[in-house]
Amino acid sequence: MMETLGSSAWYQDLAVSDLPDDEKREVVKSLTVLFGKVHQMSRGELVANLKENNLHTGGSRDVLVKRLKNHYRVQKLASVNIMPTVKLAPYYLVVDFEATCNTVNAPDYPHEIIEFPAVLVSSKDRAIIDTFQSYVRPEINPILSDFCVQLTGITQATVDASDTFEIVLRKFEEWMSHHGLHSSHKCILVTDGPWDMAQFFHGQCKVAGVQYPTWAKRWLNIRKAFRNYYKKKMHCNLKGMLETLGMEFEGRPHCGLDDAKNIARILLVLMDEHAPLHINERLTLKDYRNREKVLLSSATAIVQKRTNGMGDLLERLQKASLACTAPKPSSDCSGERSSSSQKGTDIREKEQVVEAEQEKRVSEDLTQEGSSDSDHNEDEVPILWNNNKFSALRKQEYV
Repeated sequence: MMETLGSSAWYQDLAVSDLPDDEKREVVKSLTVLFGKVHQMSRGELVANLKENNLHTGGSRDVLVKRLKNHYRVQKLASVNIMPTVKLAPYYLVVDFEATCNTVNAPDYPHEIIEFPAVLVSSKDRAIIDTFQSYVRPEINPILSDFCVQLTGITQATVDASDTFEIVLRKFEEWMSHHGLHSSHKCILVTDGPWDMAQFFHGQCKVAGVQYPTWAKRWLNIRKAFRNYYKKKMHCNLKGMLETLGMEFEGRPHCGLDDAKNIARILLVLMDEHAPLHINERLTLKDYRNREKVLLSSATAIVQKRTNGMGDLLERLQKASLACTAPKPSSDCSGERSSSSQKGTDIREKEQVVEAEQEKRVSEDLTQEGSSDSDHNEDEVPILWNNNKFSALRKQEYV
């Protein structure tokens, strides 16, 4: 049996293949020699070879070396009928929300989505095949701060003329269904960092009284994938990732759709380089109960002050807040539960059953739609972002 010469995935692919050991050693030897030549190339020679093979030519010398080595590795393994273990989903759906904000946000500030963009990428076509964009009218803080307008370029008139989040989400899911993303196709959600889903989207669903969708519970954090692939230990934001690849931002920074398109450009480069692009983060809703209470309490207080305690929105938030903070009945109480307490318990139990069924359905859907690295990933971790940690990280984006 051939000795395993390293921990790289391509060594493992070769080691477990059906090739005779002598041929395996020959493949390793030839690749080692070829890699040595690549390392000795000048930047001009690297660029010339990448152009010859129709590969991206931007980035630092280390990035160019890695890119060319990966290309030759894939070619060599394919010549002996060994396909790389890195598999891609048919579609990747990039989202990058813009939300209400102030220059300094309190820990309990209820961010509301004001731009809902998405970019659909086909791994087969290696291209963006469609986009979705809709502005959203905030309800808790309907007046945008000057900082928010300046940062995002979204005007007060734009959000005033837009639909609420519940309607926009419905339109987005209809757009997803049009592309078969709910059923017939395997699609991975892509974000730039964890907060789009774990902070903005989750909080928005809660204050809007919308059930959190099952398709939004798992996603690919491209920052994490980028950092792991290029062995970058520093914090890398969208600008940093583009600079590493020798690319410039196209469009207006903090325009959600332009941000999503630039994330898609990075994603396409990573596809060409056979980087692992699987789900690496997930949201566990049961661990967000305390945060939900804080968000609803804060939103209720803001609306109550703004509306002088009147309006359907306030009533909806008060009911949601009460339901979220209702104490569980004591297990050692010998008396009979009141009918209202029993009803509240029954509702919570039903919600838990529904959530468990949704989680099970998501898992089954992923299994039925085809196996890939995204289905079983040891790197996939639950995200538990408190507002203080989120604010500290997000502040770097505003600089």
